Amino acid sequence: MNPPAFRLQDLRRIYQEGDTRRAALDGLSLDIERGSFVAVVGASGSGKSTLLAVLGALDRGYEGRVEVLGQDLARLDERALGRLRNATLGFVFQSFHLLPHLTVLDNVASPALFADEPFDAAQAALLALRQVGLEDRALDRPQHLSGGQRQRVALARALLRSPPILLCDEPTGNLDSRTGAEVIALLERLHQEHQRTVIVVTHEERLAQRAQRRIALEDGRVKEDSGAA
Repeated sequence: MNPPAFRLQDLRRIYQEGDTRRAALDGLSLDIERGSFVAVVGASGSGKSTLLAVLGALDRGYEGRVEVLGQDLARLDERALGRLRNATLGFVFQSFHLLPHLTVLDNVASPALFADEPFDAAQAALLALRQVGLEDRALDRPQHLSGGQRQRVALARALLRSPPILLCDEPTGNLDSRTGAEVIALLERLHQEHQRTVIVVTHEERLAQRAQRRIALEDGRVKEDSGAA
């Protein structure tokens, strides 16, 4: 039987603030199945972005156990973590993090700089741009694109290596209502067509409503989980 996309066991993330210890995550235990579309919601400071950073192997300062596709993150060295992030996980952020001096194509291809093995990054980038409907803007600069188009470029960059998992932090946070709806529809399509695991941290109710599962955090704990047994 295949392991879940993520398995968390008593996950804690403690921050030391002067003489005070604050638990950003406080004892989370849950599985996230492969191919699911999950929304993580909650007020600011509830632990949403911290959870996404831990799931994405960007934050190693946690306690407990975190498995990604059956791999215990604590047992992986930095090189193995880098391979995991590059080939298995695609990241999309509220701020697009596009480099203005590079073309759209080169922005999408940029993760290839961290690949362990050679591959045709330009061809992969064109394919990724085709998936988000922006192949015709490959040679433009990001500043010539709308906000929605920039977020689609960011999505294409996340898709460069065809990762089985997408992690999205407020992907519609900087978009107006119409372009936000377009990005939501695109996320749904990418999930349905390729059976990717998609996890979105969001304040936007209409995005959370489109997910298959809703996990609500409060003070670093699971307050509500529509997928709980």
